[in-house]
Amino acid sequence: MTMHGAKGLSGQIVFIPGLEEEILPGPWRQPYPGLVLEAARLLYVSITRARAACILSHARTRIVNGRFSRQTASRFCPHLGGYSQTEQVVFRLRRCKRYCKLALNCERD
Repeated sequence: MTMHGAKGLSGQIVFIPGLEEEILPGPWRQPYPGLVLEAARLLYVSITRARAACILSHARTRIVNGRFSRQTASRFCPHLGGYSQTEQVVFRLRRCKRYCKLALNCERD
């Protein structure tokens, strides 16, 4: 499911990968401040769809057009309240006992 498709829906655990500057907000939104704000709103809506936990991630490198490309975290990451540490994610997942196995699989860095 996409971020756009999640509007109005919710889930126990929501995964949001790809929080890189080149993906969210993305270079095509840069000249238009309104589109950057729309990307921030879309991320907020996606995060609030989670009932038990939301797992956010970004890559340090990606293969783009056949070459390794160094990625930077999205400008939205510093505003997410410090949930970038694995321990915090696992702690939140443990609150929902049925998903403990999933928490153990997500601990790998």
